Amino acid sequence: HTTPYLLELFEQEGVKATFFLIGNQVEKNEELVLEISRNGHSIGNHTYSHQFLPILSSRKMEKEILVTNKRIKEITGVYPVLFRPPFG
Repeated sequence: HTTPYLLELFEQEGVKATFFLIGNQVEKNEELVLEISRNGHSIGNHTYSHQFLPILSSRKMEKEILVTNKRIKEITGVYPVLFRPPFG
């Protein structure tokens, strides 16, 4: 993983960053998500499964975002306020 290395580097340099997280990866890496949050970095939503949103139904798009927000909140105690769609 690159993220632990980045967290260490950012800590050494006194830098805060925003990490846009994919929900299915959040579920696999809960401790890392918690470490990102505890180190004072911002966490944004990057959907649940990194799909190209324009091809999804409104319901599926909403689920991609809401499920990820919920999981991040359950782990960190904070709902993300930032969202970055996959592929720009």
